[in-house]
Amino acid sequence: MTEALCSLDDLPDAAPKLFKVANQQIAVVRIGAQAYAINAWCPHWNGPLGEGKVSAERREIECPWHRFRFSLTDGACVATNNRPPATTFPLRIENGKVFVDIPAS
Repeated sequence: MTEALCSLDDLPDAAPKLFKVANQQIAVVRIGAQAYAINAWCPHWNGPLGEGKVSAERREIECPWHRFRFSLTDGACVATNNRPPATTFPLRIENGKVFVDIPAS
């Protein structure tokens, strides 16, 4: 399912914005002219990853509960290699609009 979320200008830079799409809560993070979509819940203990601190330089988001960091590009846990990745979703920007693809469950 492809969903139009907002315009790129509606997203704050280097801060997550939460959206609900197809029964999934996702966090969309804008860094400059790029944007990323990641599951809003941490795969560790289901913490509020979508409320985490973003590192624009490293393209990462940090879960506020236990400080695990996840890559915005592929969801890999960069703090340790023995944690499951966070789910990321394909996102594209067309004519200034942000679209996300959520697979059917």
